[in-house]
Amino acid sequence: LKHWLERPVDDPPPPPLPPRGPEWRHCRSRMAVDDAGDGGGGSGGALEPPAGCATGSFASEPILRLASLLAEPDAAARKQRLKQALAEGAAAAGLGAELVDDFAAALDRASSDCRRASLLWPRSSELAISFNGGKDACVVLYLWLASVAAGAADAAKALSGQTVIFFDSADEFPAVQSFVGFVKQSLGLRMLAVESSDFKRGMEDLVSSGLRAVVMGQRRGDPWMENVDVFSPSTAGWPAFMRINPVIDWTYAHVWLFLRAFGLPYCAMYDDGYTSIGSVNDTARNPELLRPDGSHAPAYKLVDASTERAGRLSKKAGAPQATNGTAPPKNG
Repeated sequence: LKHWLERPVDDPPPPPLPPRGPEWRHCRSRMAVDDAGDGGGGSGGALEPPAGCATGSFASEPILRLASLLAEPDAAARKQRLKQALAEGAAAAGLGAELVDDFAAALDRASSDCRRASLLWPRSSELAISFNGGKDACVVLYLWLASVAAGAADAAKALSGQTVIFFDSADEFPAVQSFVGFVKQSLGLRMLAVESSDFKRGMEDLVSSGLRAVVMGQRRGDPWMENVDVFSPSTAGWPAFMRINPVIDWTYAHVWLFLRAFGLPYCAMYDDGYTSIGSVNDTARNPELLRPDGSHAPAYKLVDASTERAGRLSKKAGAPQATNGTAPPKNG
């Protein structure tokens, strides 16, 4: 889903969309805002995820804890605190510590890019985060919120009311739908659910309503990302907006180190052998994670990151999708 904004303009559109339940509002030729209900606005302590949809919760306020690390004004001290927190979190999550030093610097740079973007587009109507429930979308959402909160006078208040875009489709996994709803309510997000058979038209509607920038979870190894930078204007043929890619140079291992070390919630499907989640029609468990007993290891156990999309199926052939970026993933 995150790459529909990047696909060539002559690609076929996704299938038509059915209506959702009452908690969703959609836009076809306009921007409809679904304001958050009684969410925790970042604390999330009163909300528990629906059974089977999420690993982790917001009860321990992981985003605010990350924000407190990023708020350290001295750069050297900040990086040292990040290294220590990452090392401790990695050990607790059963992850190796070999990536900690390099990743602490990458995390600090990504946070700086988020703060820069928040200053360039300070109004809530100008900037939104693309959030579809995938692992990369979770990373940029949590990173953005923590980075903005780190520079705010009231960090907890800064977490509430962030605008996100959900590009709806008819073939989402129920677990992903439940997870998106859980995160939305927990963090007090304002969701723009774009319901359209043409996502390009949906973006035209949003831009005409004042949207100027979209924060995305693109990474360098994703389709069509070879020449994309942290700040990249939309491609020819699309409405004019800035794509902000704070984790463009993060690796697959970085994604899981970030989520697991800081105890941030992610969709539970990743603990059941899925490493890249798209639609119900083109997604299977990654065969690289198959255990001798027939079960599958969790996504963060994948050793060869080049096989991240090995569980994605070709819609034409029904075979495992190639990793050469010829087909765009929906969620990540």
